[in-house]
Amino acid sequence: TSLLIQPLTSLRYSDENTKIESVLKQKKEFRFRSKNSEIGGDLCSIQEITLMGKNYLVILNADAMGKSIQGAGGALVMGTVFKAIITRTQLSRSNQKKTPEKWLKDCYTELQNVFVTFDGSMLVSAVIALFDRETGALYSINAEHPWMVLYRDGKAAFLDPELLLRKIGFTENAAEPVIRLFRLEPNDVLFIGSDGRDDILLKRPDSSETFMNEDETLFLRLVELSNGELSDLEKLLGHAGEITDDLSIMRIAYKTETEPAFQKIPSAGDEYNSLVKEGIQEIRKKNLKRTRALFEQALAISDADPGLFKQLARICIHQKDFSSAAGYGESYVTRFPFDNEFLYYTSFSLRKIKEYPKAIEYAERLRSREPANLRNLKHLVELYRLTGNRSKFRSIMSLLKTLVAEKESKDEDRDEDVSSEPILA
Repeated sequence: TSLLIQPLTSLRYSDENTKIESVLKQKKEFRFRSKNSEIGGDLCSIQEITLMGKNYLVILNADAMGKSIQGAGGALVMGTVFKAIITRTQLSRSNQKKTPEKWLKDCYTELQNVFVTFDGSMLVSAVIALFDRETGALYSINAEHPWMVLYRDGKAAFLDPELLLRKIGFTENAAEPVIRLFRLEPNDVLFIGSDGRDDILLKRPDSSETFMNEDETLFLRLVELSNGELSDLEKLLGHAGEITDDLSIMRIAYKTETEPAFQKIPSAGDEYNSLVKEGIQEIRKKNLKRTRALFEQALAISDADPGLFKQLARICIHQKDFSSAAGYGESYVTRFPFDNEFLYYTSFSLRKIKEYPKAIEYAERLRSREPANLRNLKHLVELYRLTGNRSKFRSIMSLLKTLVAEKESKDEDRDEDVSSEPILA
């Protein structure tokens, strides 16, 4: 089993923007035919795939339930199914046309469908992430795994400390996975690790009595003491006490090599700056036609600033030029995928020009991130009505009605009158 897991494990990756290194130590060690090895349920994997014409790193950190052989069995199943998903994506053009959000949801669903067949006897906690090395966008799903830790400017903090999903394989895991999107900035370091980082047997001062660590913030303090260095962090964990479980920690460092400022932000020239400055002045005067002309001239000189695409999309929506608005919106979201609001505006513009499949794609991306966004759900209901997709129409409509009822109930509890502001037409 130990030998079978090895090909499914990858611990290191490096390019000009990103460096990933990992620690993987299984608790159970053994010796077989003069060779030392270890076996357990932790798994780390780093893979590369292409989605929508962009390259992504796929990062997996998983912890299968059970000790030694039982945990290793879960890790083996997890690694095998995950590797099959990766290989299929690398070979299939249809899979490569998926958005990052769609790919993550499908990956989670396939893993869940496999593990749920074990009827709860094999569970896995995991973080599955897609990382865009160009923009620093990190799309992730957390299935009851310890929270990711962001180390920035000498301070460590939990990234999105919220439990949204139960472990993979949990039979009552009916909730749709919510995709979290974070933006890593230059010199950021991200840590993803199993619960072995917290399962430390500590000693009381001036006593031989031991106790199990229950302070999840201990890991944050150790990250800060190590200055975000993995080798030092591993030593500090060992010095803190006895690690009682399998331990895996992945360190993702983003753009840690500082470049001179003039290389980061190339100048677009005086003409470009003049056009943008004049366009800003005109937009304050609400002269949208003149502003659009100036911004389009500036865009012809340089398209380095995503904000120009955003402003042009807004102007085109005001002018009801939805075809241009959709084009600018798509360009903006490609360059700056963090703007949830503009996923909606881009989808709305595409709906107006009857590009329904693409409109659904953007709206579903937003639903993956914000499943309770009522405006987007109403928009999706209309899209599925227009495309004649009755099952999706009924499903989203049912969800929308439930959320509206919950909102109205909360508003009534607060003694607020919402009758003048109907939510669902």
